[in-house]
Amino acid sequence: MKVIAIAFVLASPSLLSPLVADDLIHQIRIDPTQPIPGWDDPNGPYFVFADGTAEQRAQLMQEGVFSWWTAEDFKLAFWRPISEATHRLDDTLFGENSVLIHLHSLLWFALVLLALSRLYERFHMSRVAVLALCIYALDDTRGMVLGFASNRNALIAVFFSVCTLIAHDRWRRDGWSPGAYLGPLIFVAALLSGEFAIATTAYLFAYALFIDEHTLKRRVMSLLPYALLTVTWALLYRYQGYGTMNSGIYIHPLADPIGFFSKLIERLPVLVLGQVAGLPSDLGLLYPPAIKAVILLLGGGLVIGLAWLLVPLMKRSRVLSFWVVGATLSLLPVCATFTNDRLLGMIAIGASGALAVLMAYAIERPASRGARIGISALVTVHLVLAPLALPVRSMTMNLLNSVHERTNAAIPADDSVTQRTLVIPQALSDGSVCYHPIRRAANHTPRPKAMRLLSTGYQRVDVTRLDLYTLSVEPEQGFYATEGEQMTRHPSLPFAVEDRVELSDMRVTITKVNAHGRAMSAEFRFDAPLEAPKWLWMQFVSGHTLEPWTPPALGERATLPPLL
Repeated sequence: MKVIAIAFVLASPSLLSPLVADDLIHQIRIDPTQPIPGWDDPNGPYFVFADGTAEQRAQLMQEGVFSWWTAEDFKLAFWRPISEATHRLDDTLFGENSVLIHLHSLLWFALVLLALSRLYERFHMSRVAVLALCIYALDDTRGMVLGFASNRNALIAVFFSVCTLIAHDRWRRDGWSPGAYLGPLIFVAALLSGEFAIATTAYLFAYALFIDEHTLKRRVMSLLPYALLTVTWALLYRYQGYGTMNSGIYIHPLADPIGFFSKLIERLPVLVLGQVAGLPSDLGLLYPPAIKAVILLLGGGLVIGLAWLLVPLMKRSRVLSFWVVGATLSLLPVCATFTNDRLLGMIAIGASGALAVLMAYAIERPASRGARIGISALVTVHLVLAPLALPVRSMTMNLLNSVHERTNAAIPADDSVTQRTLVIPQALSDGSVCYHPIRRAANHTPRPKAMRLLSTGYQRVDVTRLDLYTLSVEPEQGFYATEGEQMTRHPSLPFAVEDRVELSDMRVTITKVNAHGRAMSAEFRFDAPLEAPKWLWMQFVSGHTLEPWTPPALGERATLPPLL
C-alpha cells in the first residue's frame, strides 16, 4: 500500500491538468450551444471521431477541423463502451470540473496498482513483488495517461486485463474453478474498455507456454475461450462499423500486413526505448528520417543488451520467461498505431516483472562488470529518474495547453471574427491547429467562420501569387510528407494531377504528384480576392506563435522558412 500511496502522490499534479484536445470534443458534443457540425450529437459515441461517412467528412473539412487532403472514407472509430460509460458518469457528476474528472482517473490508477500488487505476489516473493510494483507504479510513462482524461481507457483496460490474468492463474494453479469463467468474462470487459487490451492474449499465451503445468491439450483448451471471444469481439467490432480506415498512422495488421510490418520496424525500437531506457516514445512522430535511423540502431542495441542479460536467467526461471515473452508479444498490437507512452501500460506489466527479477538476481549473486553497469543503469532509470519525472510528466497536457493557448490568443476573439475565414499557409501539422475551433466552441468564445490550412511540415514552402484569387503552394517535400501529418490520409492513397477538392470558399487543384501519387504542389483558388476582408491571414512563427501574414503581390513568390 505504501508504493501505491507514493505513486498516487507523485501523480497527483495531474489533478491540475486542464481538459484539452479530445476532451474538448466530448465537451462540445454534450453542450449544443456552439456546435461543430459533424460532432453535434450529444448521444454520439465518445470515441468515434470520424465515422467514415461523406457527410461528416464534408462538415468537418468545411469547418477546418479536417484538412483538405483528408481521405474519402477516412474513419477513426473505437468501440469502448465501458470507458465511455465512465466519461458519461463524469458528465453527470462533475460537468466540466477537470479536477474531479482527473481524480476519477487517479482512482482507476490506484485500482490498477492494487490488482498488479496481487498479480506480482502470486509469482514472486514479497521483496521482488514490491520491486516490480515500484517499477510499474513510479514509471513516468504513466504520467500522460493520468493527465489526459481521454486516455482513461488505457487504465481501465489494463485493470481488467490484470484481473483476467489473476483469475486465470488461480484457476490453472490453485484449481479455483470460478476462474475458468471469470477470466474470460473479465477479458471481455477489458476488450470493451480499450482495444490494446488484446495484448492480454500475449500474456495468456506466455502463461500456457511457461507457467501452466497441465498437459499440452489442456493448456490449449484453456486458451480456447479467449481465442473465441477475441474473434467474436473482432467480428462485432467490424459489423458495427468501428475501426480505422485510410489513415497513415493507424494500420490494421490483417488488412495491410506489409504496411504494418514496415511500421513495426519503425515503431518497435521507439517503444522499447520508451519502456526500458526512459526515452519518451511520444517523440516518435517527430523524428526526421536521420533520427529514426539512429533510434533503430539504439533500440536494436538495447534489445541485444537485454537479451544478453536476460536469456541466461530465462533458462533458469519460467516466471522470468513468462514476463519477457508476454511483454515482447504485447508490443505487436501496440505497433498498429503511433508510438506513445500511454500505450505502454500492457507492455510494462511484463517488463516491470522482468526488470525486478533481474535487479533482485544482481543483488543476490555476483555478476560481470558489464552486467553490473547495465543493471545499475536500469536501476537509475526506473527507480531514480522515473519517479522524479512522474510529477512532471503528469502535467504534460499543461504544456500542450499552454502552447494551444498562446496560439489561440493570437487569433482575434471579437464577434467580427465569426464572419471571417482563418487562412494559415503553413503549420507543423494539422493536429497543431485543428483543435482551435474545438477549443473556442468548448469555451464559448467567438471563432472564425471556418479555417483553411494550406500546408504542413518541418520544411520550406514556396507560395506564388497567380492572380487575384489564386495561390500556388509548393512545400519542399510535398504535402503530408511525414507520419505526423498523415492522420487523415494514408500516403499510399494517390492524387492525380488536376484532381480537385471543393470547399464552400476554396478550391484545391493538384498540380504535381510524386511517383506514389502524393501531392507535391497545388493551386488554391479562393472565392474572393485574397485582400478581401473576409480572409484572416495568419502564419506560424517558430512553430508556436501565430502572426498576421500578407499574401505575396500578383506574380510574386514568398518563401516560408521551415518551422522549428
